[in-house]
Amino acid sequence: MNWFLLKIRSHWIAVVVSLFFGILVASPNFLAIQSFSDFKGVYSTFNDEEVYYQARISEVVRGNWGASNAYIKEHKDDLFLVPPVAEWIISLFVIVSGLSVPFSMVLIDVLFTLVSFLLLYLLLFNILNSKVYSLLYSSVFYTLFVHILGRPVNPQLTSIFLLSGLFLIYKIYYREENTDTLKFLLGVNVGISFFISPYYGSALAVFYFILNIFSSFTEEGVFKRLKSLKYFLVAFLPLFLVYGVFMFKVGNLPDYVDSSIRFGLINTHYIGSHSNIFLAVLCIVLFFINRKNINTKEKWLLASLVSSVFILNWQNLITGQLIQFASHYYMITVTFVLFFVVVVHGLIVRQHSSFYLDRKRIISSALVIFFVFIFVFYKQYREVINLWSNIPTKEQFLKAQEKHEVFNWINDNASENSVFYTLGEDYDDLIPIYTHSKVYYNFYATLSVMSN
Repeated sequence: MNWFLLKIRSHWIAVVVSLFFGILVASPNFLAIQSFSDFKGVYSTFNDEEVYYQARISEVVRGNWGASNAYIKEHKDDLFLVPPVAEWIISLFVIVSGLSVPFSMVLIDVLFTLVSFLLLYLLLFNILNSKVYSLLYSSVFYTLFVHILGRPVNPQLTSIFLLSGLFLIYKIYYREENTDTLKFLLGVNVGISFFISPYYGSALAVFYFILNIFSSFTEEGVFKRLKSLKYFLVAFLPLFLVYGVFMFKVGNLPDYVDSSIRFGLINTHYIGSHSNIFLAVLCIVLFFINRKNINTKEKWLLASLVSSVFILNWQNLITGQLIQFASHYYMITVTFVLFFVVVVHGLIVRQHSSFYLDRKRIISSALVIFFVFIFVFYKQYREVINLWSNIPTKEQFLKAQEKHEVFNWINDNASENSVFYTLGEDYDDLIPIYTHSKVYYNFYATLSVMSN
């Protein structure tokens, strides 16, 4: 405990900044409630699919742990298309705290953002050994994604698993700790990540396996390197086997084809994800500039990061299957690119190169890194604007609070799982969240296994 407090004390600025970003993410709701009177418990939402995740969490809290369809009564007990593991995790917080789902999500905006920020800072600090640069890179990253970080589950929870996974991989690769324990923890992390989001699970799995394959070329050999994965595989394979059995069962359902198309799965070998790949190309340029100064260990780490970006974004060239859109891997790609940039930055700093003698390489590297951030900023600059652009007007806020009486009436007078046909406004989104009832139709209901 004393060790933990000393660590917190030595990095107190990072803790304060992480809390700042957590409050910033939750600030639209805080500001709306503070600015307008007569708040009756109906919270505003500011990200796409936020109501979808809240409805699934509410369904779990009410006892339906399958959460197959939080909207339509007829399909609520079907096999789920998306495993609700993330919803289980968040529901435990809701159940233990005794708070409502919407209010819990506001608190989670703060809590999960704080945790993920500190994980990113911890990863970068281990690479750079600099509080200033680690805090700077982390702050820039979270500023660029400050709006989307208010989106429940993905990326709020998935980013925690991604960053903790990358931290474990880095520690394992440089053998700074008990690697057997870390490999087991990584296996659990990656296995659970597949259930929460296959994008994030596949990102960690691909990166870790590519890193092991590449590094085996110059270290102890392929077979010995693969043998060292046993502790990882002991934890990962049982979880992945369960996930595979689940996907096999879902894939054999008669309505799976209709459902997967609605979910965005298409058959194509089209070369897409241009922005993501462009960032990877910039990393290759940065690698080429510093190629003579990169040692073998860092060379395989950097090569694995870039290769992972290409594999994740262009896997459909081989498989012929693509879940639209490229945005699913965009934040993961930017995280990998940031990892890459920071490793190169750390190498330049540790080499204590003379700026006068090595100015061409240092300036060229700085320009590429600057261009990486300019490109990401160009795609993300609306994030800060969007954070507050959706804050409701006083009229909208008060009108939303009027729904409180409707929800109370439903909870007091309608039996559980009653179905309501709604016309206009957003009752079809909110009834599954604030009441124990269902609706006749909602767009998000189609994100489950059912026929067209």
